[in-house]
Amino acid sequence: MLALTQVSRQLAPAMLLGNRPLGLGALIDVYERNYAFLWRLFGHALREPGWHVSHSPVNGELHIEVERRSAFTTVLRMTYLFPEEGDSEAEPDLIVNLYDDARVAEVVHWSQRYGTCCEAPGGFADCWRRNCVLGKWLQFLADSHHGPMQARTAGRPPF
Repeated sequence: MLALTQVSRQLAPAMLLGNRPLGLGALIDVYERNYAFLWRLFGHALREPGWHVSHSPVNGELHIEVERRSAFTTVLRMTYLFPEEGDSEAEPDLIVNLYDDARVAEVVHWSQRYGTCCEAPGGFADCWRRNCVLGKWLQFLADSHHGPMQARTAGRPPF
């Protein structure tokens, strides 16, 4: 757990100059840190396409779907499922592209209950927002005791 804490603490400061995000190099640094954090948290689950569930005694089940895996790219979906009038609500619903050759992870979609936020074509500032939020969420997951020992392969959830 120490390695996870060290990686995530480096993400904690807001990487802003005034109210503007820093340059492309700093954004790529965030991509690299998120990639390392994802692999430390869920490495073995990210190797196999399909659904996986990470259980936490603190905040329940995190659902992880490896939608596609190729030689250089993994497409990953992460969400919690909340009961919603006989159905399940995915919140937040996050899609991440992991580029294994470059060792970077980029959030390409993030939606929440009250509408989609931070779609991919939103520009540089939205890239910052999406990927900094991922870093904070990964820290929250680590602090909530999610991780490789808790993840297991599961059937497709009902949504």
